[in-house]
Amino acid sequence: MTATDGSNGDVVRGTARAPLTFDLEFRSAGSFLLAYANHLAAGGLFLEVALPMVSDPTVALHLRVPGLAPIDLMGQIAWARENAAGPGQPPGVAIDITTPADDYGPAVDQLAYNFAGVRVLLGTGEPAPRAILSRYLKSIMGCEITDVDYRKPPERQNTVVDLAVVDLDSSGAHGDDLVRRLGSGSDTRGAPIIALAQLERDRVRAQQLGADEALSNPPLFTEMQASVVRCVTRPVRIQIR
Repeated sequence: MTATDGSNGDVVRGTARAPLTFDLEFRSAGSFLLAYANHLAAGGLFLEVALPMVSDPTVALHLRVPGLAPIDLMGQIAWARENAAGPGQPPGVAIDITTPADDYGPAVDQLAYNFAGVRVLLGTGEPAPRAILSRYLKSIMGCEITDVDYRKPPERQNTVVDLAVVDLDSSGAHGDDLVRRLGSGSDTRGAPIIALAQLERDRVRAQQLGADEALSNPPLFTEMQASVVRCVTRPVRIQIR
């Protein structure tokens, strides 16, 4: 960066300060593609992270996605929320993406070409809630749903699991065990879990057992949709530098 001091025309040299950089790692291709469809394609991204004090709103984003070369984007901080404002409104920062979509669109096309769908494990104890929840999930996103027998340990998954949904009301105490097992399984550990329960005490207990979010049961479609998008698109790692 160069500039004159405005008096005698002498050139003053300095070094441009590097923008704040967010390193984002996505769990799977499905996680990133849903984030693209719901956020990036609309020109923005919300990150659940505490924002350090900055004077320049310009930021850089370094995205790591399985199956793709790293994607580098530029953006501007739109606003930040220091404290949770209510259910589904966690603290974080909203970023407007300034990199033209055409610059990284071919990489998204490459990933989407052979994409089979978001992988979801569904744990219920009765056919009726299973049918309703399956309908909800398939309306929210293209997904492959695997029913989990809540009475048995989950079968080992050969591909990355993007989300687990557990209906505690139809599975009773076995549902608590399923939430616990999903959270500790070598092939499901780290996959976000949404628990559904009519009673608040059961929702609180589910989160204590490891569920990422707990919704009232039966959930409103809009609440379920927002929760699914939040959980699936949330990066598994965010580092600020």
